[in-house]
Amino acid sequence: MAAAAQITRLQPGTPVSTTSTFDGIDKVAGFLKPIFDATDFFSVTYYPLTPEFIVRDPGSVSGDFTKIKDAARSKKVLLQEVGYPSSPINKSSEEKQAAMCRAILRELRSNKDVFIGAYWFTMSDFPDSVVDDLSKYYQLAGADRFRAFLRSLGMFDQRGNPKKSWQAFSEEAPLLSK
Repeated sequence: MAAAAQITRLQPGTPVSTTSTFDGIDKVAGFLKPIFDATDFFSVTYYPLTPEFIVRDPGSVSGDFTKIKDAARSKKVLLQEVGYPSSPINKSSEEKQAAMCRAILRELRSNKDVFIGAYWFTMSDFPDSVVDDLSKYYQLAGADRFRAFLRSLGMFDQRGNPKKSWQAFSEEAPLLSK
């Protein structure tokens, strides 16, 4: 809260927020409430996975967005990070990744009054060197599903070839401005 006060003192009118993971948004009404109350908008990361890095069904998006809107109360929402792997190790596929992309973009379009933006993380799959570094950073170097998650988040593969999610994104994203 002191940081927010300092930011607004230095740059009056600058909107300030903090970010919660989707799995942590139930804490916003609890012990995180004082922090949430000091923010101008609600920021959340959205990776529809189980704690074991198994993908959730693309059909869960509508209910997830309702949960996000409820947690935000009357505040606008920024999806600071959005991602969904395509690896079979995560029980996913390019088809599931594309379906999730479509579902998220359609929910954003249906809720333009609430959602102020979304950042899809990342455009291309990470090379093994980045996966290795991130796995070490998060202390999950031996976790195969975590590594597969990181390795397959992109809409393009490591060689730069588009995945099916790129086609979904290319068709749905322009509709957000209509």
